Amino acid sequence: MSFLEQLEKKAAEQRQKEQEQQLAREEREVFFNEVADPTIRKLFEYLKKLASHLNHLGDKREIIYRLPGYGEVSGNLKELMVRFSASDEHRQIDIVGTAELPKQPELELVGDVEVKRMQTFLREHGLQGGERLRRNSKGGVVAGTYRPSGTINVRVLIHCSIAEPELRMEFTNLHDFGRLVRLIPPEHLDDDLMDKVGRFVARVDDEFLKEDLSDEIREQLRRQLDGERRQTVKELTAADHEVVEVAERERDRMRQAESLADRFKDRLEQAKRKLIDE
Repeated sequence: MSFLEQLEKKAAEQRQKEQEQQLAREEREVFFNEVADPTIRKLFEYLKKLASHLNHLGDKREIIYRLPGYGEVSGNLKELMVRFSASDEHRQIDIVGTAELPKQPELELVGDVEVKRMQTFLREHGLQGGERLRRNSKGGVVAGTYRPSGTINVRVLIHCSIAEPELRMEFTNLHDFGRLVRLIPPEHLDDDLMDKVGRFVARVDDEFLKEDLSDEIREQLRRQLDGERRQTVKELTAADHEVVEVAERERDRMRQAESLADRFKDRLEQAKRKLIDE
């Protein structure tokens, strides 16, 4: 095959590839415009009415949170605000609200590492702890008493695009601390499933979390969550290292203080003996 023939073959393969990519994009655009877009708009109207009714009724909607070292606490979900945004290739529903955490019973955590861990957790989530520290005779923290309270930010983000037409649903601090992610094919979001989403957002039950996913969606979600989990583990590991480093610095400071106190005591004894000898 001559050089020119090689170029012609390569160019033909490239044109074929570009045509296939263009056809795939056109198919995604048709699916997005005819299925995903109407579905997410219908879901938005449902969630907007849901939030309006919930806000008007003002019923208590409980969320159970787990604080490390403390246990379970109960937060009350307050008013929800629902927004919709759209661009040429993206659609998004954004629901924001807060959960009020009233003052909890007192609990004592023993050990400087547990205390630092609680301090870090409360700080990251913007909560108050009503902290009272107990120190030893040398000033080191040996325990801390806490009564967690405050406001927890709650968010639901639902997104789809031409490139990724599945409805990606992210629930932050709506079911314990942290984030839950679900991928729902828009053609699967019928009235029954939409009702399960609404009941989950309203904190009536967790039936939505039991919804069965196809193998393809499970694998796609697994890949996305694996990447997010690695990043989360990295961040948590860094936070744990920070707690340990703070505790080690505190112990080093106490050892230095003890050393200074010992040297001062030795010098004082030397001065006393000198005065006695004189």
